[in-house]
Amino acid sequence: LPNLKHHCMISLIYSVGLRRSELLSLIPKDIISERMLVRIMGKRKKCRYSLLSEKVLNELRTYTKSTVEEMAFEGDSPGEQYSASALVKVLKEAVERAGIKHRVHVHMLRHSFATHLLEQGTDLRTNRSCWDTMTLRQQVYIFM
Repeated sequence: LPNLKHHCMISLIYSVGLRRSELLSLIPKDIISERMLVRIMGKRKKCRYSLLSEKVLNELRTYTKSTVEEMAFEGDSPGEQYSASALVKVLKEAVERAGIKHRVHVHMLRHSFATHLLEQGTDLRTNRSCWDTMTLRQQVYIFM
């Protein structure tokens, strides 16, 4: 993605395991760089934390140097939340540029985050946050 804001948004969804609404409601103080964490206000106002990669943090620092805002990712007007439909368009454009023929949804990046945690041997008893990101089929496959 040539647009730095778009690149940061997609990178955060995948590398942190965010839902679309969680990304769009992020504020700069949710990025806790000292501890390499992201504070996420999820469904039903439940708060959780996820790891932040150094690469994504550096991208965010580059992005935020050029902008000062209330929301981590603002829409066209200052102080306005970025549109969910615009985020979908950004992902579809990236998929086309990459030459991917399958249908891709924003939530698939969240599923990929959980799947890659499992493939790296993450203990799901200590990291229950990824359980709600997996489909039933993936959960059954784990225990086969």
